[in-house]
Amino acid sequence: MHSLPTVTKLPVLASGALLWLLALPFAHSHELQQPPYEVLILNSFNQDTEPYAAAREDFIGLLQARSGSRISFRQFDLQQRNGSEEESDTLRAQLLKSLYAGEVPNLVVAIGPPAAGYWLQHRGQVFPDVSALMVGSQAMLNEIEVPPQDVLIVNQWTFEEIIDNILQLLPGTRHIMILYGGSENERKLAALSRQALEPYSNRVDMQYADGLSLADLRSKLESLPADSAVLLGIYDSDANGVILGGGSSLAFVRGASNAPIFGFFEEDLGHGIVGGPLIPLQRNSEEMVAAALEILLGGSPRTKLRIIPMTAPTYDFRELQKWNINPARLPENSIVRYRQPSTWDIYAPWILLAMLVLLVQAVLIVGLLLQRRQRRLAEQASLSLTRRLITAHEDEQRRIARELHDDLSQRLARLSIDAGYLAANPGGKEAAEVARDMQPRLVGISKDVHDMSYLLHPTMVDDLGISAALNSECERMRRRSTANITERIGDIPQNLPHETALALFRIAQEALHNADRHAGANNIELSLDFDGTVFRLVVRDDGRGFDASAGPHEHGLGLYSMQERAALLSGTLKINSDPGTGTRVVAIIPLAGGRK
Repeated sequence: MHSLPTVTKLPVLASGALLWLLALPFAHSHELQQPPYEVLILNSFNQDTEPYAAAREDFIGLLQARSGSRISFRQFDLQQRNGSEEESDTLRAQLLKSLYAGEVPNLVVAIGPPAAGYWLQHRGQVFPDVSALMVGSQAMLNEIEVPPQDVLIVNQWTFEEIIDNILQLLPGTRHIMILYGGSENERKLAALSRQALEPYSNRVDMQYADGLSLADLRSKLESLPADSAVLLGIYDSDANGVILGGGSSLAFVRGASNAPIFGFFEEDLGHGIVGGPLIPLQRNSEEMVAAALEILLGGSPRTKLRIIPMTAPTYDFRELQKWNINPARLPENSIVRYRQPSTWDIYAPWILLAMLVLLVQAVLIVGLLLQRRQRRLAEQASLSLTRRLITAHEDEQRRIARELHDDLSQRLARLSIDAGYLAANPGGKEAAEVARDMQPRLVGISKDVHDMSYLLHPTMVDDLGISAALNSECERMRRRSTANITERIGDIPQNLPHETALALFRIAQEALHNADRHAGANNIELSLDFDGTVFRLVVRDDGRGFDASAGPHEHGLGLYSMQERAALLSGTLKINSDPGTGTRVVAIIPLAGGRK
């Protein structure tokens, strides 16, 4: 009687399996019955046989994630541990064909040399026209011709490379226990190892475990000489047929061995092997997925033969320390993983946190000291400014009082005397002359009162708008100044907020006054533009200039008042000036507060 293989339907075998199963009841029935792609996976032995099981699960998960379409997976266990017999192989082919019964898969994936060999021999009996993706051995490169529609992936490695790595790290090694199981496939691998390592027989005693039971193997591993090493190949079953599935062979060997363990597969690093150049099963899965997508989506593989080299020599730091292996013996391009953390590695977050707290405290202390100093300077500046404002206010009141007393009041008193004379001497010739002289003096007094009122508050801004007010101000200055004053005022709305219009006018008035009176300018230009959002006022002169870097506080209340007016309306004022280069005042005022 021949044991029949098992077939398992795999909707998803990987990280997304649980989510797929939870979503299964909600999927549309026609999608479940007619998946876009059907992939058949041939297992060399069964589902749990390592290292093929890990490679299969990685492949399924990656392909499902990257395909963009739902893929239905089936796996078929060939149970090829004890070799291939024509009768049982034919029976497997018939069973496989009957299971599909008109439902031909889009792709066949044969994982492992036994599965690849089986498919190449019996594909004609099952699906002769279906493309295949095979993961085989280097020996197959010289034994077969890969069909055009298929892809063969092999790992490039040699027994000699593995043994050389052991002897480089442990030059005193005289005994190497090579572990292959008792199945026919594993005995074939052991035989290939014996043949390849024959040149080492004078230097190292090679012992093999393919004829041992698990009990005998444990005894051997526990009693290895001090100058020994262990090389774990594929150990799936012992000489009595006891199967160690699911990667338990490495755990068994590690628990029994009194010598360092080396292996072939990168996935075993971190689980007990020392390391070296390793077969990258993850890289195999990546190449398998790339080839599968080319076949499923494009129909024709880009490259039918793909050879994957071993990794750079990679080692487990913990195993190096455990077996006192000198790191100086590692190859130059080695990678060392799983380093035990140092004190810094363990406590670095706490150390950094403490340093950060100290740094924050230091910054806060410095900041508080700076803030205290700035507050004192601000208080001193505020006190100085207050004194200047009070002084300026008193000076302005004194000037107005002097003008009222010394000028207007004297002229009004003269008019009062003349009016009394007219009242006492009506109709005379002299009275007529006095009356004629009173009229221009009244006009002059009226004009001076108007000008004084204008300086105190420019009513023209409210009555006629900012454009007319600025034109009037420029014209007024032209009448009393020798400078050439030009203005360019763009399309400015008439109904501006009062605060915005008044601020623009006062800034322009102060800048024009400074250019004429203090800068001694020959040419003064004023421009005002509005882009729908902000006003841009520019007053430029060619006067003597000043050191603008000292700030407006150092140059009098006029510049400070311009700065403050702009700031109160969320605007900015920039003054560019140097001695001998003229001055340029630029005020940017947003249209704040809306229109009236």
